[in-house]
Amino acid sequence: MGAKIIPFPMRGDVSVSDDERDGVLIGADEMIAKGGRDLLAQLLKGIHSEIVLAAEGEKLKSFGSLAELNLAQIESKIDKLLEDDLLRVEHYLGRTLLVHSPAGWERTKVLLAGRVYASLEQRASAGDAKGLYGELGRIHREVKLLVLTRVEETADARFAPMLESWRERETKPVKRRIGEVLERLRCASPSSSPR
Repeated sequence: MGAKIIPFPMRGDVSVSDDERDGVLIGADEMIAKGGRDLLAQLLKGIHSEIVLAAEGEKLKSFGSLAELNLAQIESKIDKLLEDDLLRVEHYLGRTLLVHSPAGWERTKVLLAGRVYASLEQRASAGDAKGLYGELGRIHREVKLLVLTRVEETADARFAPMLESWRERETKPVKRRIGEVLERLRCASPSSSPR
């Protein structure tokens, strides 16, 4: 009986769906400055390997997000994003790290803003501002500004208590933007219109 041959995807015919691309970009963002291609592939597959455990990858939201694919398929999709210049490899202090390209970051920050907005909307519906800054504090400023623009576009006054809570511990530029959004929400509120 011969050895089982595992087919690897051909480099030329690798297709990446929008969901797979976005999943790889979000996974890469969660492990920026922690490792390279192998770590990202194992993280997305959901493997409890030494490098994943050392990077505490099992605690990340993207852990196992592409578990339905085999490791070779995930690696080929990462390679495709590298080829398409959505991700790049950089060498830093003898380590190989994956980073976003400018185009990759543009897509990633929109994805992250969508996730943060969904969480903020859920909190606003529940009236739960507890621990909000703990959730938002470490998020990149560009993502925060996209979230604030989206909140402003909704003109939904339910966001006001969330924004008040968020503003308390923010940096000056983000605080100022939160103030602008709060002002617009107050102006758009039916209770603030003249009778």
